[in-house]
This record gives sequence, C-alpha cells and structure tokens, in this order.
Amino acid sequence: MMNARYVISNMLERAGINAAVLAARRHSLMVLCYHRVLDAADPARPLTHPALISSTRIFERQMEVLASLLTPVTLTDAVRWLDGHADIPRRAALVTFDDGWIDTCTNAFPVMKRLGIPGVVFLATGLIGTNDRQWADTVYESIAARAGPQAATRELERLKRLPSPARSEDIVSRSAHSPNLTWPQVEEMARDGFEFGSHTSTHMILPRESEEDITRELRLSATQIEARLGSVPMAFAYPDGQYDRRVARLVEQAGHSCAFACNEGLATLRSDRFALPRLCVHDGVSAAPRGGFSRAMFLTYLAGTIPWRYRRRVR
Repeated sequence: MMNARYVISNMLERAGINAAVLAARRHSLMVLCYHRVLDAADPARPLTHPALISSTRIFERQMEVLASLLTPVTLTDAVRWLDGHADIPRRAALVTFDDGWIDTCTNAFPVMKRLGIPGVVFLATGLIGTNDRQWADTVYESIAARAGPQAATRELERLKRLPSPARSEDIVSRSAHSPNLTWPQVEEMARDGFEFGSHTSTHMILPRESEEDITRELRLSATQIEARLGSVPMAFAYPDGQYDRRVARLVEQAGHSCAFACNEGLATLRSDRFALPRLCVHDGVSAAPRGGFSRAMFLTYLAGTIPWRYRRRVR
C-alpha cells in the first residue's frame, strides 16, 4: 500500500496536478494538525503511537515546502476571516499542534521560527509544567510492550469510548523527564509570535463526560492560559478530535470563537466554525518507502489528489 501510494503520488506530482490544485485555492484555509515532533533516536518514539509522530527531519522538510508553496497565516488571521473582518490570502495554511508536548518547543518551534511560519498550540493545561503523562499515552506504552502495537491500539480505542470513571485501569503515571511543555517555554514561544488555544485541562475526551465535568475542564484550561499569557484563548481543539452537538455548544458558551476537529477538508466561510477541519500529519503522510522525505507524497496529501484508500497511512 505504501509503495502504491508513493508511485501514484509521484505520477500526480510529475503531471503538475498537485501544483495546479494548490495554486487554485482561494477563499479557504488548510489547517495542519501535528502532535509529537521527535528525533530519530528519541527514546519516546517506540513508546508513542505512530499516528502521533512526525520525525524532526521530515517535519523540517514539510515546513520548507509549506513556506515555499503556501501562505502561512496566524490563528488571529483565521478568526478575523471567519468573523468577516478580513480576507484570507490564497493558499492559506495554519499549522497547529495538539497537547503541549515539550518537543513542540525544542524541535518544531526553531524550524518554524527560522522559516517565519507562525503556529498555534492547543494546550492540555493541567499537564503543562508537570511530569504527568496523558492516560492514553500510558495505556498505549503499557500494552504495546506486552502485546504489540496493534493490541495497544485496539484497547486504546475501546477505552476512549468510556467515560473517565469507567476506566478501571491504573493509568496515572509520571515520567522521570517531563514530556510536557513548561509555562516559561509557552511564554517564550508566545513572545516570538506563537499563539495558544485550549485543549481542556486533562485531555478529557468530552462526548463521554457530564456537562458539569466538561464545563469545568473548559473553564480551568481557559483560566490557566489567561493567567499566564494575559488573554483568553480564542480557539479550542477537541481532544482526540471527538465532539458532538452538546460539546460544541458548551465550547461556544465558554467564550471560544471557533473550535477545531480532525475531520479532513478545508475550512471555508460555510464551515461549521465549531467543527473546523484539519489534516492530521504524521510520518506516514510523507515518508518514502525507505524512510526519507517524499515531497510528492506530502503535496499529494495536502492537495487531496490521492485516492481515499491511500490516504493517512500510518507507518
């Protein structure tokens, strides 16, 4: 499947189809969603679900392509456009990161700063500045070590369908070295133009939770961000991309201007602004068969020209 996708992507690229599709884009916004950006030798790699991993070198190449062919915009630009106060440039792209991993600062931020690309990080604020780990991260590592990554993925998906009190597993853990951003790192990135949105306090998957718990999570996250950065976060990203009408209503009532999901597509002025689509990016999006970067695969993914059955393959 990977070889087929590689071959098809190169055919589309050589035919100029990707360039034509991307060049014609206007009145829309492409939003990229990243999680972890890790070096090849990082000990966190084998403990992390592959769908969350972008290799540092591949990420750098992706950002170089984005800077040369697309028009990076800020979250503020995007919200002003959604509000009808400004136009969005042609080939507009917004780069986002979920959770608040430390490698967003150490590995992704320097690349984007060098290239002049703005970004936005959606923070699970209760983890910032701590050694605590997300429960899903702990579950995946534990089961993958015993039964392999496929079993870990299946069990993780099962647990995600349960409300927090129904998870009987001991899934609270700490790392010797924190995987999370610190507040001074957040403040440093903010001074250099990065923006920050809310991602709840504890990375709670919201549709399974009570209205009281959801409201508390939204309030805690927004309050912590405002206390550190001096402004209320304008945008929200749903943990695990999961939401329903009730959750979207509560997010809007909490004072956010918009919210991002993980449904593929382009954001337009006709989009539901509390379910804005994003393209989730990991190594499988643009890694060639031997592990290097494939520009053709990346552009085919961004342009949406690859047949659906070849998209979003996790390596």
